[in-house]
Amino acid sequence: SCNVQINDLSFGDSETREGIVSEMLMERYKTEGAPCAVLGGYAAGPTKEAAVVAKGMKTVLVSHGSEDSGLASPRVPDVTQTCPNYHPMGQAIVNWLRSKGRTDFVATIHSSHEHGRIYRDTIDNACRDSNFTGVHSIVIGPPFTGMTPNSSVRYAMLSIQKTTYRTII
Repeated sequence: SCNVQINDLSFGDSETREGIVSEMLMERYKTEGAPCAVLGGYAAGPTKEAAVVAKGMKTVLVSHGSEDSGLASPRVPDVTQTCPNYHPMGQAIVNWLRSKGRTDFVATIHSSHEHGRIYRDTIDNACRDSNFTGVHSIVIGPPFTGMTPNSSVRYAMLSIQKTTYRTII
């Protein structure tokens, strides 16, 4: 039986880097024993790592967001994935923009990863369904710094600044 109180919870941020999750879980294990469940992560790498450690601790892992198919394998029967439905999230963003009187031009900056493309498509579709005047997307990829086209948030913002678009997601 798992009777968890709010004060029993441990929180941590993996910063989507591998190695941090296992370290956090093992530190907790040394001081408090195995948790009754591990909730998280969101990114695939840290979640796969957490699944291995949770299995060693003979506990379950519930992941929101990690869509890695390897986590649905019979090799990791104690992992449950609750993947988000992107459409309501995109629609909520667009509804909020509309509530602020914005129905003109929207620019989205998204990562080149699959989840970035899914969010872009969801927001773009919701904007078009709500009759926004224009929707423009810019994709960026690692390293996300400097002034290199297609890799820098700063470069993407400067590109948008040259347009008439002023709502940026």
